[in-house]
Amino acid sequence: MKQEKLIALTVFFMAIMCNSINAHDFEVDNIYYSVVSKTEHTCAVVNNAGRDKSYSVSSITIPEKVTYDNTKYTVTQIGPAAFKNCIKLESVDLPQSITKMYDCCFQGCILLSSFTVPDKVENLPTSCFSGCISLESITINSVKTISSYCFKECSSLKKISIPACVSKIIDYDIFCGCTSLKEIVFEDGNETLTLGIDSQHSCGIFGDCPVDSVYIGRNLTYSYNTINYDFGPFIAQDKKNKTIRSAYISDYVTILPDILFENCEALEKIYGMKNTTTIGKWAFSGTAFKEFIIGNEVTDIGNGILSCCPRLEKAIIGNGIQDLNGVISGSNKIKNLYIGKGLKSFGKNCVCGGYGGTSPNTTQSPLSNANVFLFSDEVSSNYYYDVNNGMYYFGGLPRDIKVLYVVNPERYQTLFGKDYNLKPMLVFNESSLEYTGKTPELTFKNYVEGFDAAIDNSTTPKDVGSYNTNVEVELSTEGWNTTIEVPCSYTITKAPLSAIVNNVQRFYGEDNPEFACTYIGFKNGETEEVFTSKPVLTTSATTESNAGTYPIYCTGAEAKNYNITCEAGTLTINKAPQTILWEQEFNNHSIGDEIELTAKSSASLPIRYKSSDNSSVIITTKGEKQYAYILKSGTTVLTAYQKGDINHEEADEINKVISVETNAINSISSNDNNRTYYKANGVKANEYTKGIVVIKDNNRTKVIVKE
Repeated sequence: MKQEKLIALTVFFMAIMCNSINAHDFEVDNIYYSVVSKTEHTCAVVNNAGRDKSYSVSSITIPEKVTYDNTKYTVTQIGPAAFKNCIKLESVDLPQSITKMYDCCFQGCILLSSFTVPDKVENLPTSCFSGCISLESITINSVKTISSYCFKECSSLKKISIPACVSKIIDYDIFCGCTSLKEIVFEDGNETLTLGIDSQHSCGIFGDCPVDSVYIGRNLTYSYNTINYDFGPFIAQDKKNKTIRSAYISDYVTILPDILFENCEALEKIYGMKNTTTIGKWAFSGTAFKEFIIGNEVTDIGNGILSCCPRLEKAIIGNGIQDLNGVISGSNKIKNLYIGKGLKSFGKNCVCGGYGGTSPNTTQSPLSNANVFLFSDEVSSNYYYDVNNGMYYFGGLPRDIKVLYVVNPERYQTLFGKDYNLKPMLVFNESSLEYTGKTPELTFKNYVEGFDAAIDNSTTPKDVGSYNTNVEVELSTEGWNTTIEVPCSYTITKAPLSAIVNNVQRFYGEDNPEFACTYIGFKNGETEEVFTSKPVLTTSATTESNAGTYPIYCTGAEAKNYNITCEAGTLTINKAPQTILWEQEFNNHSIGDEIELTAKSSASLPIRYKSSDNSSVIITTKGEKQYAYILKSGTTVLTAYQKGDINHEEADEINKVISVETNAINSISSNDNNRTYYKANGVKANEYTKGIVVIKDNNRTKVIVKE
């Protein structure tokens, strides 16, 4: 009753003020002015108090300065009801010197279609544009306060942009009767905007407007009935809003207040909300969302923010939420509920609010047909139900959930018992993999409906071994993502690696060459640097070993990630080459000469000789030496050769030529002893010597060969 009386008195005094007759001090160009300050030389525009109280022109331009009584006055104010009911006024041009506008100053200007408030005006007064039914656009660059009834009955106003400078919109019918207002923009800003309510009609400040979309660019605050939660800023008298379909929450907004969009029955899309950390009680209760995402930045949500949403099928509660309280109470069509990894416990009324019945076996929760995906692996408790006066009041996480998908089923089986149909969110397919030199490409089955899954390979061990680890998995859907650590057990087995000893060759008598292997099976560009024990390559062959083939064995090779098999190679010892060095020259030899042959083998093997004509030169052996004996004149080829042995190749033959000219015995005579000796070349000998000897004995001559 007191509130109604206060409202009535306010309206009464406002009417008196707006209809009061303003006295004017002077007139300039048919505009009436009243002196505000003689010392500061300021004045105000006032109405035509002495005549019909209104201006009857279509366009008015107010100058910044006017002259009165030989003094220039600056126009700083638009007086109370100055242009009230100027029904012909279509446009007004005000100077930037205006600092204040008074109540009802443009009330009832039914043809005024646009208006720009001077930059120095900080308050739009009561009923300032009330009844301006043609007003379609207004620019309020520097205004801080918008007062009651300011835009009442502005039925052509389709959009209102409230700049960041506005800090308060005062109560009472500010937008009442704005039947075309479909778009509201609260421009971006850091200062909180305080909204009034229409306490006369018990509805929100925009409750009488057919608003279709809202842009919220800063934090809002307002008063409301904290007991009944009767109405937010967009709620009509029936405590509903049937027109708002979309809303954008800008990056400047950190707090969404209680009941902001409560019972906005057509609201089905909300955008932005990237930096919002707090969502108040019942903020989206009764909306038309089919799906809703509470972002990871949100750390505080009020009770029932998505309650009684008749179309809600999918809801995501972000990672920042640790405590829940009746989030989806009464939203009975939910099919998939995703709870972020920040949740610590399920308390009373935690998810679905209180619901009850006379029997714990028959009461059905709002999640009875839903899949719940619990990304948190830190929940430590779950409240189930209480009994009071024969009624069972349930809360926490209902046990009749269709399927409860969790990160670690074993953990929650222990925590929750066997009351839930528990299934894993993700299951890895592999239990054993072969080492690849890379992070193993684990494959998996993803059971999180509507989400894509990807593994962060950087957390997965790659070396040989058995692992019980947690693999980081990123799960993402449109508008939201999270990571979980999924238990995974697998074994990486050693990869096969073949070490094949390379075949090599050398000649007899040389040192063994350096042995090496060819490796088949190294992974990811690895080399023998990965060996923990390098292979040892050995053979029985030495420098003294005969020519032939000898195995090269590989032993001792070890590597952490490889099973190494060795394949022996071969060392082939080839016969060594040899050459014959024969520096003798056969010049000036005669029949009967005995010449020692001196050719040598580079392998120190014995040299053999042969003559191309044994009737001229024969090869003889005396002891270990070989000689050439010249029997007669002529040209003969002597050949030195070496056939080789088990360790040496046959040498190339070397040829030498012996040419001996004819040297006959001209006469034979005997000496005193009646016996004379001659060599084969006709030289007389003193005695009987080896070789071919011609003997003259008395009257007989004979040739003998003396050994």
